[in-house]
Amino acid sequence: MGDAGKEPSGASKVCKVGMASCVLGVVSGIGIFVNFLITAVVVLTDSTPNMIVVGASGIVWVVFAGFSLVGIIAGIYSCLEKGKSRVPAVVGIGVNALVLLFTIVIMTVGILNK
Repeated sequence: MGDAGKEPSGASKVCKVGMASCVLGVVSGIGIFVNFLITAVVVLTDSTPNMIVVGASGIVWVVFAGFSLVGIIAGIYSCLEKGKSRVPAVVGIGVNALVLLFTIVIMTVGILNK
């Protein structure tokens, strides 16, 4: 009767929400980097930037920034769980924060560059 609230000895101590935060950070980071490269190539190779590509690029930036924000929230939630490893959650928060910061900096430079 005393073992009802305990996990089995073979159960994983890694929180799945923390791992999801890490995965969201990696996906967002790769997506933002690839989008940055594609946009830079299109703008640098064409004398008049293709507005459809630039507009779609802006939408993609916002989507991946949203993924990073969700990853930060998931990481914070995972840090609050008791009895689970916080390492994936902290790594996820860090990666997502860096991706979000990079996105904000690039968008600010783009706005100020006009």
